[in-house]
Amino acid sequence: MVNEKMNEIEEFEKRLAEVTGEEFSINDFIEFEKNLVSWNERMNLVSGGTIPHIYERHFLDSAQLYPLLVENGKWKMENEKVVSIADLGAGAGFPSLVLAILAKQKNANIKIEAIESIKKKALFLSHMVKTLNLNVIVRNHRIEAIVNKKYDIITARALKPMNELFKYSSKISHKDTMLIFLKGERVQEELLEAKKYWTFDERLIPSKTSDTGRIVIIEKLRQAKF
Repeated sequence: MVNEKMNEIEEFEKRLAEVTGEEFSINDFIEFEKNLVSWNERMNLVSGGTIPHIYERHFLDSAQLYPLLVENGKWKMENEKVVSIADLGAGAGFPSLVLAILAKQKNANIKIEAIESIKKKALFLSHMVKTLNLNVIVRNHRIEAIVNKKYDIITARALKPMNELFKYSSKISHKDTMLIFLKGERVQEELLEAKKYWTFDERLIPSKTSDTGRIVIIEKLRQAKF
């Protein structure tokens, strides 16, 4: 069992470098996994079926957003401006805490807000932020409660259909805000429905961790005027 766990961790370290294109320490991820397994025994933070596959199913799935942020100039390593990220329905910290772990190691000038309405999940997020010393603010309220804030990047993972995500995002976006959503196999159908009500530039990128998953990048989101 010990050898199997060591092999899993070694494989994760290798895959993390492949997915992000950079080298990272995995110590925080090992601590994250240990805490998630422990807490999930007492409360349902993630599906029990994904627990044996945390490194691939949750950590790598979230980490694949990192190179997209770098590529699009949204991850400013030497910029005085703080890049603000809102993770909607943050759940157990995917992708928010994973991105925060990577950001900490690269000294990225970002501030992440994890928005989570369910108290037990917000408690877990706060615990992990303190444990790992992450630059994340946990907001234990509904997305609709956000007022007078505009974010540079908005993320969400398996939260709501695109049209609903756009409704939430449009109220907390400025003209240059980038939306990055981790979606499943119905994403094309969701985008077609959303185009009845919104105009936007879109880019779909195949997931590196799921054959049917897609990363959706949305820019210039506007309510349609037909």
